[in-house]
Amino acid sequence: MNRLIILIILLVSSCKTTDIESTIQIRNNSNQSISTFIALPNAVGFAYPDTMLPVNEISMQSADFGGQNFYDLPRSLEEELNTMPTDTLSIYYFSTDTLNKYSWEEIRNNYMILRRDDIVPPTSEVARDFWLIEYP
Repeated sequence: MNRLIILIILLVSSCKTTDIESTIQIRNNSNQSISTFIALPNAVGFAYPDTMLPVNEISMQSADFGGQNFYDLPRSLEEELNTMPTDTLSIYYFSTDTLNKYSWEEIRNNYMILRRDDIVPPTSEVARDFWLIEYP
C-alpha cells in the first residue's frame, strides 16, 4: 500500500502543467490549406515593424480549409506585446502548397505570402487575452 502511495505521489509530482494565459486562434475560411506564424521576438527573432521574412525557415502551424489553429501563450497578450517594439502584432499567412513546392529562400526572396495582418490589441477586457482571427 505504501508503495502505491509513493508511486502515485511520484507520478503526480512529475507531471508538467502548462499555464496558458492567452490564446490566438486563426480560423481558415478559405478553400485551401494555409500555414501561419506570428512574429514574436522570442519565438521567431523579429517583430513588427520589421516585415521581412526570417532568413531561416521557421516552423508553422497549418490549418486545412475550414480548420483552425491555436497559438497558446504562457503570459497575457499585453505582457507579450510589452516585449515588442510596438503594440502591433504581425501574422503571416502562406499557402501550404507553396511551402511544399518552393524552397524557403525562394519564398523569402519573392515574399510569397498570401497575406500579412498587422493587428493592434483589442480594447475590450474580455477580448484582450483571446483573439479570434478569420482568414481570409
